[in-house]
Amino acid sequence: MKDEMKVKLAATGSLTSKISSACLLPNSAVAYLLVRPKVTLYMKSPLPLISGNTLSNLHVLVIGLDPYRVPGPWNPKPVADAIEIGMTALANRGFHAEACLVGLDGSDDVEARVTAALQARSWNCVVVGGGIRHPEEQLELFESIINLIRGHAPQAVIAFNHTPHDLADAAVRVLGCKV
Repeated sequence: MKDEMKVKLAATGSLTSKISSACLLPNSAVAYLLVRPKVTLYMKSPLPLISGNTLSNLHVLVIGLDPYRVPGPWNPKPVADAIEIGMTALANRGFHAEACLVGLDGSDDVEARVTAALQARSWNCVVVGGGIRHPEEQLELFESIINLIRGHAPQAVIAFNHTPHDLADAAVRVLGCKV
């Protein structure tokens, strides 16, 4: 949905936010709300995530760049749309997935945001996005994130995706599971 709406999240008290898009996934198992530009919220119903005949209790954290907070003269919408598709694919394949999107515009303490996300739960897999890995200028950020993962989620396998669309494929590949 492109229209803004107000949502009261009963599970977290009386938090009210302006939502720029929402997606209800199959079987009403998970709804995720993308709140622009800073927060992605995931609301899980009591129903388990089911993909075909597979029930997954695997938790996947996606660490990437928030396309709306990357400086430069470019259109962030196609990348944001691709991230939404990738996150939906993770949920459709049965993963409990959350995103930690950081900005490069100076509005984030990247280390603190990533650390908080890593400490939020026990992760089975952490996917590090291409925007963090590929530009040579991001090498120190990439090293820092890998070391944060090793320090705060040592049990998690680390995956690298090719595009935002293949987040689920990256998780499946490194977890060695069939979902």
